[in-house]
Amino acid sequence: MSAMAGTPAHPELESLASLGAGFWAPVATVAIASVVFLHLADGNLVIAAVPVLLTVLGWAMWKLPLRITLFSFMFIALAVEGPISNDVPTFGEAFSLAGQLVLMNLNIITKIGPLAFCTVDALTVFAVIAIWYRKSKRSRIDLVGQFQTPTPLAAIGVFTFVGTVALFGLGILRGGDFRNSLWQVHVLLYVPALFLLFQSAVRGPLDHAALGKVVLAAAILRAGLVLFIAANAEAPIENAATSHSDSVLFAVACTVLIARFNERPSGRHLTWCVVLLPIFFAAMVANNRRLVWVELAAALLTLLLISPWTKLKRAFAYGALLLSPIILPYLVIGWNAKSKIFAPVQVLASMASSRPDASTVMRDIENYNLLKTLKLNGLFGIGWGHPYVEFVGAIDISRLFPQYRYLPHNGLLGLWAFNGLFGFFILFALPVAGVFFAARAYHRARRPDDRAAALCVAATVACHLVQCFGDIGTSSWTSVFLLGPALAVAGKLAVATGAWPTRLPRKTVKAPPTPVPLRAAA
Repeated sequence: MSAMAGTPAHPELESLASLGAGFWAPVATVAIASVVFLHLADGNLVIAAVPVLLTVLGWAMWKLPLRITLFSFMFIALAVEGPISNDVPTFGEAFSLAGQLVLMNLNIITKIGPLAFCTVDALTVFAVIAIWYRKSKRSRIDLVGQFQTPTPLAAIGVFTFVGTVALFGLGILRGGDFRNSLWQVHVLLYVPALFLLFQSAVRGPLDHAALGKVVLAAAILRAGLVLFIAANAEAPIENAATSHSDSVLFAVACTVLIARFNERPSGRHLTWCVVLLPIFFAAMVANNRRLVWVELAAALLTLLLISPWTKLKRAFAYGALLLSPIILPYLVIGWNAKSKIFAPVQVLASMASSRPDASTVMRDIENYNLLKTLKLNGLFGIGWGHPYVEFVGAIDISRLFPQYRYLPHNGLLGLWAFNGLFGFFILFALPVAGVFFAARAYHRARRPDDRAAALCVAATVACHLVQCFGDIGTSSWTSVFLLGPALAVAGKLAVATGAWPTRLPRKTVKAPPTPVPLRAAA
């Protein structure tokens, strides 16, 4: 039967056409971009999907509360960060490709010159635009239930961000190399940037448990990857299974579990410790990174120094005393042993050994050169974009790592040498302020979860400092994606616990009642 008069033959087509250019123009743009990426990437479907993924992420960031986007963003960055060992099965190669798509400049992957930025940069700019747009429209999607950030901490965050950019410009004006300056500054700039983003999105104690779960989920995934690589490698992995950045992730994840149990020793928290801590310890041993044990020790020492003498803390001290007859032989036997069971003892032995290995000698030479470079200009440093001076020559690793004189392993001494006392103050004012607010919040908090969160903030800063001192922590995406949100948590906790007073906007403050004259009252 023919269609009735006045009824369109294909109503679904007319409904699609009625969407207009506002719908079809972005769709066509994404489709064309996907075809271009597919052609430039020699048929790689994963790279061709980048425009579609960015569009979906952009839509989600525009419509959903910002905290959901940032928490997802944080998990992805923690899960895919860092290069993978060469002896890796296909499963590890997938992680490596994901890390390149998220954290490396897109022009390296797509061969498109103008795309000299990474996905993290693009999403960060988009998040800033979304925040500005919502504030201009007075949207409350991110403000419901949100505690303020202490004004001094927010001001220090802005000061650090602007100061880092100023130090970058100052280094260029002093003749520094622009490209190598970007290598030095790019990741480091994200410490204040992520703090400012997360403090705009995190509501306060309502979101602290979610942040802890993000860290634990990423650590479980990375631990599984490390154990998978170690189990499937054709030969024993002598150096490491994954990147050095996993060390700080595992140390912080262990701290989250221990801090929660320390503040609330319940059966549920004990179960999580019993289940997850052995997995993390096994991954730490399999990854064969000595620095992770130092980071874990620094985190636990931070917990011991800040927390009062609780029953659990006393029980731990008494237990260590009672186990000393077992611990001492373990230390003596493991000092010269080669088994991975004695990995923590071997870390201490390698640090105290009078015959250090080649890696330790290289670090000592690097530290000496950095200290001598610092003496050239102790106040302002030599400036970013300048390599440190090699007063003592070491093994030339420029073929493997061309930027080794711009990104020294000892990141703390490197920041001193490049920026001097003045620049070091700018770069580390924010972590110091974060520990200050976290410590105040801990001693004012009444809820165990709030106290555990405050301990985790201080421990994260300690792990970050150890990572910077030991292995290029200033360029570790994992380290900054842990530190930035942790500093935002410190500010929210200080206000939520009453450790730092905040003023409400004037329009929300109620006027005092008008006094009644005595005669009228009579």
